[in-house]
Amino acid sequence: MEKILDTHIHLFDLKNFNYPWLDLFPQLKRDFLVSDYFNTTKKFDIESIIFVEANVDETQLNKEIEYLTNICKEIHIPGGIICSINIFDEEFYTTLDKIAENKYIKGVRYVLHMDNIPPKTCLKDEFIKKVQYIGSKNLIFEICARMIELDDIYTLVKSCPDTKFVLNHMGNINPNLFSYKSQENLQLIN
Repeated sequence: MEKILDTHIHLFDLKNFNYPWLDLFPQLKRDFLVSDYFNTTKKFDIESIIFVEANVDETQLNKEIEYLTNICKEIHIPGGIICSINIFDEEFYTTLDKIAENKYIKGVRYVLHMDNIPPKTCLKDEFIKKVQYIGSKNLIFEICARMIELDDIYTLVKSCPDTKFVLNHMGNINPNLFSYKSQENLQLIN
């Protein structure tokens, strides 16, 4: 059996965390705990797991890090964490320095595709400087952005040559762009 490195797992623990965005997706609004993950994947040879923050209420970010760290300590396979960080928080540098001390944390992300985040946010000087600092701490920056911002993301990446990036959800691209069945898409391609 081939070994799998599962690089993007979200856990939902509705008893302990508030996920405001789940109100928009009632089909997802249920617990999905680490036990559910292992029950779902028991037929596979999972070699390692990366738990990705699940966009909890901002007041619970540290609690989510503690929760995921405890899971990483308890599971029988290597695990890592991509946690959330507020790039614009006054305590950003202090918070990131503390995060970097946690051996399970491999990187951070700041979700850009939320309605309350204006386009071009990732091009602000403050944003770029802080993403550069993330790289200086040997942490990955995970990009979770709108498809229309992919050019901006390219500029961000070029501005941070010492930071490693992961593009989440394939850049949230519209899969219909690659469909040859649609006349409109054929016109776009030609």
